[in-house]
Amino acid sequence: MRIRLEALRDYDEQHVDYIDAYIAVKAKHSGSSDVLTWNQKHFRRLGVRSITPGEYLRTASGTSK
Repeated sequence: MRIRLEALRDYDEQHVDYIDAYIAVKAKHSGSSDVLTWNQKHFRRLGVRSITPGEYLRTASGTSK
């Protein structure tokens, strides 16, 4: 229940999609602050580090662009 309430608060206060707020809260509570997403703007507002799928693939394969 606590996670949903935090997500609702962030949704309301930060003007982001509820699902983004929920994912950010879950990431924070799980000890990971990294989120894979195309929508980095919302996660910056929520104080969570995010990377795009392309950035992840380049990092995982050891190449840079």
